[in-house]
Amino acid sequence: MKSSSELSPAESSSPCTMTRPHFERWMRHRLGLLIGLLSIGLVPRAEAQRPWSVEVDNDALNSGIAGARTDVDYTQGIRLRIPHAIASPLGQRLFRSIPGCGADGGSVPCQDWSLILGQEIYTPLTTRVKPESGDRAYAGWLGASMVTRVHTAGFERELTITLGVTGPLSLAGPSQRSFHRLIGQSAPSGWTAQLGAEPTLDITFAGSADLIRTDAKALLGVRITPVWNASLGTVRRAVEIGVEVAVELGASGVSEWRRSSAVESAPGFYLIGAIRGRVVAGNLFLDGGFFRTGPSVGHLPYVGTLELGLGARAYGLGVEWRVVTSSREYGSQGTAHTYTTLAVTI
Repeated sequence: MKSSSELSPAESSSPCTMTRPHFERWMRHRLGLLIGLLSIGLVPRAEAQRPWSVEVDNDALNSGIAGARTDVDYTQGIRLRIPHAIASPLGQRLFRSIPGCGADGGSVPCQDWSLILGQEIYTPLTTRVKPESGDRAYAGWLGASMVTRVHTAGFERELTITLGVTGPLSLAGPSQRSFHRLIGQSAPSGWTAQLGAEPTLDITFAGSADLIRTDAKALLGVRITPVWNASLGTVRRAVEIGVEVAVELGASGVSEWRRSSAVESAPGFYLIGAIRGRVVAGNLFLDGGFFRTGPSVGHLPYVGTLELGLGARAYGLGVEWRVVTSSREYGSQGTAHTYTTLAVTI
């Protein structure tokens, strides 16, 4: 057998011949290259005015929130949203009579779509190599979503197709260790016991209908919107309903929360909130897997979520801070879980 110094460049760069640290660096390099190619290749020049956004979830940002724990349950996540002002390849087939919205938002009805690249990280309460009995397993997910939206007057529909992978290829362990080094905390040591690798596929249909919405030119904007969604796939199987509320001063869109709207030039400051209830039939991260059987704590059938936040935007730039609290999701979970989201739009 050849030593590592005798390997050819092609052989030494093969993932099959690498140690774990080298493999993690190899995967991070190729993931960064893939994201770069997707970001450059999937956004036509005509769509340059559409805002991109980065959302970072982390319970380490819960500073000042009484009772909020860190490094437990859903502890870290990131999403890069790349909007497109035209119809998606799927939308062109499903909604042929509905035109693309265009860079300026267009007139309704119209359709657009977004590419979302994301990662999710879950950890148990303990940081030992093997979680204690009754504690959830370490788990990570990495993937991409295509979100097709259809906009009509006061009503929106979304069809999301999500592909991803769990296990070591999700790079959850390296990501969390890197973040802990960045903020000066000790690295978790239990990622060798994470849930195994599985491919994932999920389909989500969502809708919303404005119950109350003030004129977009009003100084003070108010929006009250019932929302609903249903997910079916290997990661989640659930139905959710809720209500979103937004109040905006200098209203340029009454806080188009999570929507692929055109860049607004007028300054706006807003408060947002939502309350949701979810009926859960399956959760890969709690049930121990879909195609394979791993450590399981089971899932509770009913989960409630409360979201509160504030944001500001002006001249194509935006920043939003949001706190999300979910009720207990599994029987041995001690209490509700809170994490904070910081979103930047440009």
